[in-house]
Amino acid sequence: MKRHTIIDRTKCIGCGLCVSDCVSKCITLKDGKAEVNEPFCIGCGHCYALCPQNAVELTGWGEQIPEPSKEQVTPEALMGLMKRRRSTRQFQDKPVPQEVIDQLLEAARYCPTAENHQVVEYIILDEKKAEAEALAVEGMRKAKKVLEKLVPAMALQEIDDHFFFKNAPLVILVTNKAGMDDGLAASYIELMANSLGLGVLYSGFFRVVSKVNPKLKKLLKIRKGYHLTNCMVIGYPKVKYQRVPPRFPVQVRKR
Repeated sequence: MKRHTIIDRTKCIGCGLCVSDCVSKCITLKDGKAEVNEPFCIGCGHCYALCPQNAVELTGWGEQIPEPSKEQVTPEALMGLMKRRRSTRQFQDKPVPQEVIDQLLEAARYCPTAENHQVVEYIILDEKKAEAEALAVEGMRKAKKVLEKLVPAMALQEIDDHFFFKNAPLVILVTNKAGMDDGLAASYIELMANSLGLGVLYSGFFRVVSKVNPKLKKLLKIRKGYHLTNCMVIGYPKVKYQRVPPRFPVQVRKR
């Protein structure tokens, strides 16, 4: 369905807020009313969100967005959540309910996206999770000796049957065509997951193995033109971290 941005001239008061905020510069005032040059509109919805008269209609999206809560998250609460998060590698034997998974994906859906492309795609490993991990483990065991020469610490790692997914109940693969939208989406998923009492591990090893293992590539069926950029292992933590460990000071340069 084709998407359109429509301005109701009977409601528009010509305040110019949409004109000044339009990233594509495709809205102008004509005879004191806003008008959209649609071929250049990216459908970001800023005009719709901003209009004080509710004079903008977005069609073709197939949904009506309910007004979200306007409750302000305090900086202290948000900073505390971000500092307390840890990469989780021990999970409870407890499934993640579908309604919670829906919340994670809804958070990702509203992450920033370059030029409003919204081309990030998610793969939830369900019945294929065990098979995908087995293929990855097989490949990792074969490559271990080579990896040990490049990364000596790999000699301490045991490549057991759950090396990648750590017995977690949920694995979400984030794929993208280009740009950094995938990283933003993964970050939104993790923040929402932590707010819901879940732990997350970014399984970088799985992402690497998936690029070089033909059997795994075939199993995952990543769409043509897309690349697997984040493997998010998610579940309820088995352990509770009591403290926030230190970090290096932030490195800032001014030019």
